[in-house]
Amino acid sequence: MISVDANLFRIAAFAVSTEETRYYLRGVYIEPHPVKGVIMTATSGHVLTTIHDESGDMGGCSPAIVKLPGKVLAECKAKKTKRTTTEPRMLVDPSADMAAVQVDGEEKTRAYRVIVDGTFPDWRHVYPSQVKDRAGADAAFSHLVMRVLVDTAAALESPMAISNVNANDVALVNFPGRSHVSCLAMPIRADAAPRRPYWL
Repeated sequence: MISVDANLFRIAAFAVSTEETRYYLRGVYIEPHPVKGVIMTATSGHVLTTIHDESGDMGGCSPAIVKLPGKVLAECKAKKTKRTTTEPRMLVDPSADMAAVQVDGEEKTRAYRVIVDGTFPDWRHVYPSQVKDRAGADAAFSHLVMRVLVDTAAALESPMAISNVNANDVALVNFPGRSHVSCLAMPIRADAAPRRPYWL
């Protein structure tokens, strides 16, 4: 049985693909971390999110691509009150093709047919080997990519720091104070160079 932080799974899922033809990108890839916990990765091909969940456990299972329906994803969100934060857990049983969300050890919701067949791409090779200074405002990003980044920053309650930005390279996005979460964003070709508004 795979066990992960359900809220972190929900955040990773912001980046999943919605394209039917790229079915193997329509879920979050869960794999063991070489030292501790698990790594959860999702990508649409334009933006990629990868999260190290130190509390995760593969439970002896092989890596799996997991897709949850929206109703179950909503149950994955951490619940906050003035005094406490409840962190839901998600349990995935690949052999039964089932996932369950638990809060305080009590099952809240369950979904079946959650395992996506297919091979998840080797996401590690797209990470830049060197990170440039936060400079170069000559890159543009689609509104869909920006929505993923903004939603991720909001869920983490963190600002975002964008590095390696230029028109040809992938942008590395970090979230200060949340070093376990990282995103990559593919720029698109801008129609024109950055300029002041003509009406100023």
